[in-house]
Amino acid sequence: PTMPDKLILTVAPCIPPYAASKVPGLDLSPEGIADEVVRAWTPANLAHLHVWDEQGQPTQDTAAFEPTLALIRARCDIIIEGSTGGVGALTPAQRSVSLGCDIELASLNPG
Repeated sequence: PTMPDKLILTVAPCIPPYAASKVPGLDLSPEGIADEVVRAWTPANLAHLHVWDEQGQPTQDTAAFEPTLALIRARCDIIIEGSTGGVGALTPAQRSVSLGCDIELASLNPG
């Protein structure tokens, strides 16, 4: 079989807070996440994002997600996939908050 001439390359710049604390200088602010997405754009054509607050903590508040999206959209046209993952205690509605934002795709993360 031949390889297709198109490839989807995903960047996932958000890591859990417990892991982030082990990475000196890691910036999980909207600006820091946007910088990483833009830096990976071309060759990456898809960004997998979680909803984070200003302190780099997971949140169900879409208002916290919007600044990150706006910063990315202002600098590149990468496709954005919102995560539906998270800690097991989240309800399906809480996991799906990114669906109400300006995204093109969503992951399916049932638990």
